[in-house]
Amino acid sequence: LERQAVRIGGRERPLWFDFQAARNHGARSLGDAFMASVNLGSVRRAGEVRLLYQFALKDANAMISQFTDDDLGTGSGVNIAVHAARVDIGLTRFLQWQNLVFFQRQRRASNPDELFFVPLGRGANQTTRFLSQLAFTF
Repeated sequence: LERQAVRIGGRERPLWFDFQAARNHGARSLGDAFMASVNLGSVRRAGEVRLLYQFALKDANAMISQFTDDDLGTGSGVNIAVHAARVDIGLTRFLQWQNLVFFQRQRRASNPDELFFVPLGRGANQTTRFLSQLAFTF
């Protein structure tokens, strides 16, 4: 869902919502994944700001990790729940300062009795990551 212009603070900004879902029909269980995103604003020149929030849930058998979108900064493509927030700030018309924070936790523990092994082991704590970078845009 997208709206080209929402007036906030005297400026018009784009607003969009995105929802994606996937199911691995080859797995007996834990084969679901989804991601929901909301975006406000865009950065095209100095002073503009973009805000983005995402929540993703990928169960252990959701999909083959090598073929999933792992832009969430997770380091793992399955068995995770992730909250991600992003703020982009326009420094010039071609340079952005991007800031992202990720909160990731495991979904399930391994169960050797069922020959079920997941990349994040039992007792894995929540992982928090912060990324800040300059991005040139053309």
